Amino acid sequence: MLAEVRRPAAAFVLVLVAVTVLCLGRGRVMAQTPESGLLCESDQHIAVQSFMDSEPERIRVSETWLFVEQSMPRPPYPAEYGVAIYDLSDPLNPQRRSKWLFPDNREELIALHVSGEVAYLLMEPAFGNSTILVVLDLSPPDRARLVSRTELPTPHSHLTHSSIAGLVNGHLIVQNSRIEVGIVDVRDPSQPVQRESWDGRIYLSALVGDVAYAVDFRTITALDVSDPLNPVEIGSIEAPRQLAYGQAAVSPDGTVGYFPGLEWAVGNGHMLVLDIADPSLMRVVDRINTGRTPIFMRTQDRLVLYAPRGPDEPRVYRWVAYDTSDPLRPEKIGVKFVGFRSDKGFNTHPIEGTPYLLHYSSSGMSILDTSVWPGDPIAQELTDIPLAGPVRGMAKQTARLFVSAEPDQLLAIDAREVARPVVTASLSARAGGLVAEPGRLVLASEDGVTVFDTSHPGFPVRRGTIPLPPGATAVESFDLEGTLVVAALREAGLWTIDISDPDRPVTRSRILTDSDGLGPIAVALIEDQAYVSTRTFDGRHYTLGGWLVNLSEPDSPVVNSVPGVGGTYHFHRVGTRWLWNGGVYLDVSDPRNPQIIGVATHRLGDHRAVPDYAYLHVLGFNQIVTFDTRSPSYVQRKETFWQEELEIGEDAVGVRVGRHLYAAGDGGRLYRINLSDCPSCPADMDADGVLTVFDWLAFQTAFERGLPAADFDGNGRHTLTDYLAFLDAFNAGCP
Repeated sequence: MLAEVRRPAAAFVLVLVAVTVLCLGRGRVMAQTPESGLLCESDQHIAVQSFMDSEPERIRVSETWLFVEQSMPRPPYPAEYGVAIYDLSDPLNPQRRSKWLFPDNREELIALHVSGEVAYLLMEPAFGNSTILVVLDLSPPDRARLVSRTELPTPHSHLTHSSIAGLVNGHLIVQNSRIEVGIVDVRDPSQPVQRESWDGRIYLSALVGDVAYAVDFRTITALDVSDPLNPVEIGSIEAPRQLAYGQAAVSPDGTVGYFPGLEWAVGNGHMLVLDIADPSLMRVVDRINTGRTPIFMRTQDRLVLYAPRGPDEPRVYRWVAYDTSDPLRPEKIGVKFVGFRSDKGFNTHPIEGTPYLLHYSSSGMSILDTSVWPGDPIAQELTDIPLAGPVRGMAKQTARLFVSAEPDQLLAIDAREVARPVVTASLSARAGGLVAEPGRLVLASEDGVTVFDTSHPGFPVRRGTIPLPPGATAVESFDLEGTLVVAALREAGLWTIDISDPDRPVTRSRILTDSDGLGPIAVALIEDQAYVSTRTFDGRHYTLGGWLVNLSEPDSPVVNSVPGVGGTYHFHRVGTRWLWNGGVYLDVSDPRNPQIIGVATHRLGDHRAVPDYAYLHVLGFNQIVTFDTRSPSYVQRKETFWQEELEIGEDAVGVRVGRHLYAAGDGGRLYRINLSDCPSCPADMDADGVLTVFDWLAFQTAFERGLPAADFDGNGRHTLTDYLAFLDAFNAGCP
């Protein structure tokens, strides 16, 4: 069969010539790159960092206004310091409206409230305890106009470290960090006047019209603040457990409040759902456990909680989304990993009256559409697939999936019907890594290397086994090309096996390493060239390296070093041209002369990854991290999917079948992850983002060598219909 594949019929060649001429006539067909931030993400995620003059120091959002405190360069003059002001009334198209420069560069913006086109800013100097109220007119198009600047009296101002709860009848209600409330009369914005503070310790958790809700331990009190200088109690209620001094969220109609419950013991933070339709007759509707103390964000019919991931990771945050179309019965619809909280303060803000959140992190500022997020669960456990234990290997042949699980289970799974994958065969075979090519499956375990015939993929047939060579205890990594298998043995060198007779695999060569070193730890076989990652240990330090082993004569391999490559446990192929090892990106279009194209700022380390068009989905620790690799010299980390129930770790394995990723790990559970939001362009064979004649040449090479990449109709064979399917994909272009 392979001999026939390597000599394509004359008709195939004629088709190739014809379509190649067509390609050249068309010129270069550019892959249309989607708008920045829309790659491989289930939610709308628009990057707005490009609108910034420089890295923000801190941000504040009020209504549909964004204030960004930052240094603003103006070469050749010294940089200015102040706030850049953006209009977010169209959240997907933020417009810079104006700026305002700080008279004193040592001041900080601590609180913001916007009403119409008047902005109230509380500023705090770097030294001293005073607070400065700045009132700005935002109507001028280029530069905000200063209306007034007032230093609030007393050296120990009650407004220090403050937030603005709201504006009621011309009075700012200001909450400070000492659980006190101050009032500033701004009926004449040009002459603000600080009034008397309210008596006692009061924390305002929410303000709905002229009704404020104050929290004290377990008590919630509703206050009529229509006269801000003389608040009047309307009603109160005792909560079942202690509440947190944090901002509550309120349903759009103002009838339901969601109050944060304090996590006073590990994992018992909660959300208190309160009916406030009649503030004098408040009632508790529900108390929902959230694990950590939640921070609320309200966006139309979504309630989003922002909370640390776990008690041991206080800076690792996640979003938890609730559907509140029925405000009294919030329904949890998804969890999403956020990343690390910014050193510059709380970094996610709702944009009032819209479904959008503005999120600021180390990778920039972005806007997220919560109306389409989180959608379907990221990972669905396939409970109908009976795995015996931790999964050690996974491979595919068209839409057939092979899974090796401890201690001695090998499953063949028909995944053609996505909703109902079916186990078609279960064999007894020591668990280990798997590699598949059309017609064959190779398993490497502690028993050795075993070949299976998969001419009928649903029913693999065991053929022959070759035991591990003397001194070897396990296979760290291996790869298959045609009838040649190359394996990196644990502390025992590099092993080359000929499986042209699958019933009697034979050793062709072995490269030994020093007994005190680790030697080869990862291998990728491209044509007759083996790329090998090595790691040696001298008793104190590890030394990383890489080999390029010429196997054109498998009995006499020739070893050459590859500078800049090596040290991690996995290689990853992207398209037919690129090869990853760690964070190093190689162009292997000429396998004998690899070129380092780029080095990623985010190294993959020792995690496995699943290639998907020009993306890598890196598996590990309850999450899947996606990298956009279409520009090899600038690899971008696009998205992190985190799901608490996704029990995979650093040793997870996975494969892509169609638009789904299948993954499993030590937990002994198989998951299916939907990749339908990730752009796919199968005709871009070299994954460079451009459709050219070189993709045709790459397709021809893959077809002649019988590689899965050329099986475009997915029937497990290489025929004329693959050429026709490739032509259709090429003409369709890229997303």
